[in-house]
Amino acid sequence: LPQKFELVGKDRDGYEVVKYGFELKQWFVIRQMPGTGRHSIKSSGYKPSLTEKDRDKNPERYSHTNSQAWCESLGYRLPHIRDLTNAKCTFTIFGPEVCKGAVSATPISPAFQAYQRRIGAGMTGEWGDLTLYRIGLDYFYTSKAEVWTDDTHTPIYNNPHPFTVWLVKGSITPNMTSIWSSSRCIMNDGYPNSFCQAAALCVTP
Repeated sequence: LPQKFELVGKDRDGYEVVKYGFELKQWFVIRQMPGTGRHSIKSSGYKPSLTEKDRDKNPERYSHTNSQAWCESLGYRLPHIRDLTNAKCTFTIFGPEVCKGAVSATPISPAFQAYQRRIGAGMTGEWGDLTLYRIGLDYFYTSKAEVWTDDTHTPIYNNPHPFTVWLVKGSITPNMTSIWSSSRCIMNDGYPNSFCQAAALCVTP
């Protein structure tokens, strides 16, 4: 890669009447999660999905460091933000500092915290809402449709923090848990901290 493809349509006399070409630049691979991320609500109450159960049982599997190691074992890497979205980072609950280091694909989307459909503007810019493709992502639970990136910011306590991208809208989230502290991924009640968890999506180097 990259590899160019061209499709040519001809009439009955062999003359070219239409031509379409595209360039395949990257392969993406996502690590399958148990189940499909769906849940069910019965009269007896809420029933966790297989993905939720696995996140509770194996929280480290959804960490940044584990996802990075898995990608590298395949000869791939974690994607950069620009590989995934052309949305602008505007998540400023902690101030504008949290968006430092977030470089999106261009042209930047004018939409608020969302991609704009454009060829060459990142995965969501080209394909839209990726939960529609039945690859194990869940629209209704944000953390189940977020993927780690290889981009980090360092505004808080000078610790590097990874960005995630929500594959529904392409929005960028500066994850607030240090990638160096896996112990923070388990809260006092014994349940995994959702800030530590996202799916592993890899891209060709």
